[in-house]
Amino acid sequence: MEIIDNNSQKDICLVQEQNNRQDVNVEEKINISIKLLPMFKANQPYEIFFINRKTSFKLLSQLNEEIKQTQELTLFTQDDTILKKQYAIVVVMFEQHDKLNILIFEMFHLPYYATKSYCQIRDLFDSIFFYTKATL
Repeated sequence: MEIIDNNSQKDICLVQEQNNRQDVNVEEKINISIKLLPMFKANQPYEIFFINRKTSFKLLSQLNEEIKQTQELTLFTQDDTILKKQYAIVVVMFEQHDKLNILIFEMFHLPYYATKSYCQIRDLFDSIFFYTKATL
């Protein structure tokens, strides 16, 4: 059995406080870096679609057909550095009918895997990777 004196407990508390401050500093750095980014200005009309559990089956079907007709698209991911999880958001951009379409997949808010909507989102990803030339 290990006996911990009061000084050791204070040291443990100090280390925990320092770790908590480091986490806050990381969050503050992220917030500062985001504020330094220039505001997004598109050179052409655009539309943003958020893909999550509330996205309608009809819209997912429509986007899937548009992706299949697209020759080229841009794809990138964003990690959640605060929760330390990878691929929290996947963004896909493609042009269709002189308009830029931006799809934002909220990966932690997708529908249950046994639903039709989930299958439609999976098909959408299949179309992104198999029918187009993706720029990563």
